[in-house]
Amino acid sequence: MVISDPIETKTTRKETIILLKKQNMHLTLQEIGDQVGCTRERVRQILVEHNIDTSWEGKRGYKIKTECSQCNGAFDSAHYKSLGICRKCMAKVKHKKFLSIRSQIKCPSCGKKFLLRKKDPRQQFKKNFCSHECRAAYYSNTQSPNFSVFWQKFLVR
Repeated sequence: MVISDPIETKTTRKETIILLKKQNMHLTLQEIGDQVGCTRERVRQILVEHNIDTSWEGKRGYKIKTECSQCNGAFDSAHYKSLGICRKCMAKVKHKKFLSIRSQIKCPSCGKKFLLRKKDPRQQFKKNFCSHECRAAYYSNTQSPNFSVFWQKFLVR
């Protein structure tokens, strides 16, 4: 009985693994390992060593997304990769959604512009203020003295 050279066996095993993966991309690492006689982890290491894709997208035949569908830029993270959109474009989409449910209102007291949700219960009032201080200052200047005394507690901080 002649024992074959272990180095020769390893090289033929590597070649066989690479050949099997290139011929059939749908084979799993486990299936290749069973045919060759090694573990799926060793199969993965050999494929990575030779820059052959081992990801689940490649196994199942899905196209791996490498560019953003909106700006054609490269992905900087995997967060939105499944959606096909990069982080910058997703921030724009989120900001657009944020603004779509809000309206810009000008404070009648100080003139500062601020955002208020369109379905906010305060939208029913004719005058919306950016803060309690502005509300107190506005009504202390325009209402009766008794009303002014009530709002003074909000002005003191």
